[in-house]
This record gives sequence, structure tokens and C-alpha cells, in this order.
Amino acid sequence: MKWDIMDAYYPLCMSSADMLQEGRLPLWNAAFQFGCPAYIMLGIPYWYPTTLLFELTTGYSLLCVALEYCIHIVIACFGMFLLVREHFEEKKIPESYIVAVITGAFYGFSGLFISNAEHIMIIVSAAWLPYILLFVKKYLTSKKHIFLMAAAVCMGLSILGGDLDSNFYYIDSLFPYSCRNRK
Repeated sequence: MKWDIMDAYYPLCMSSADMLQEGRLPLWNAAFQFGCPAYIMLGIPYWYPTTLLFELTTGYSLLCVALEYCIHIVIACFGMFLLVREHFEEKKIPESYIVAVITGAFYGFSGLFISNAEHIMIIVSAAWLPYILLFVKKYLTSKKHIFLMAAAVCMGLSILGGDLDSNFYYIDSLFPYSCRNRK
């Protein structure tokens, strides 16, 4: 991991962690862009749950960066596994479990995740996408609002810790996806 994650993300998370460890909210950073609210920089998940958890408990270190990356690969693999299982469940295909495991692994270890190791915000956005699609599909088939709320929570996490551009693409893709899966 290099470039953006080490030049922008890591120093700002370290600064935020230092402020939180001192009992101050990281609302202002005098060393960032001649003094401004540091959390306004897009792609720095100041209020994202895993980042906050690491900042509050361990400070923030390079190990935390690597753990966040690994955690989101696991989240992505499992989400894609669940999404594929949901799609195959309707068709009663016996090999669906094996196909779902393979697809989940291929998604989590695809070029999107491996080549964007320096862009944790893209990783976060891509990790939550299968859950958003899964819960929207479940809502459209069952009309239970709990699934729509779960999709909104996943979208909120994706926006809170992810890449703004990716999230716009995801929102754009939900409309045709929801029209296709409507019964």
C-alpha cells in the first residue's frame, strides 16, 4: 500500500487518532490545508465505524490500515456470496453453494480490490455494494421495509467511508436493478 493511502489517509487518521486519544473531537486540523475541518476531505472516513474503533482503541498505526483493508475484503467476499446465493435460491440450482463461494472469492480478490489497495475508500464502497443489491432485491421480492432499511444502512456506511464517485454509480445502478427484479 502506497501513494494516496500513505500520503493522505494514514496521516489524517493518525492526527484524528491523536486528538481522540487526548479527549478532543477531530473537528479542526490546523496543519491540514492551512487550517480547515479535516473531515471535509472526501475519501477520508473520519466517522466510519472501523476507523473510529481503531482510532479510539489502539491509536492508529500501519497495522490498522492493513486490518481495515483485510476486513473489507472479507466483508466483500461474504456479501457477494450472499447475493449469489439469493439469486440462485429462486432457481433451485444444486451447485449454488459452490458457485456462490467461488464468486465471492473472485469478487473479494479481483483486480478492483487488489489494484486499489492504496484507495481504501474505493475498497469500502465496493465492499458494501453486494449488501446494498442484496437488500434491495429482498425488499422488492418481499416488500418488507426492514430490507429497505438494511440497504439504507449499507449505503450509509458506503457513503460514510467510501468513495463519493463510486457511490453515485451505485445509486445509478439501483434503478435498473430494481426495475429488473420487480415482480
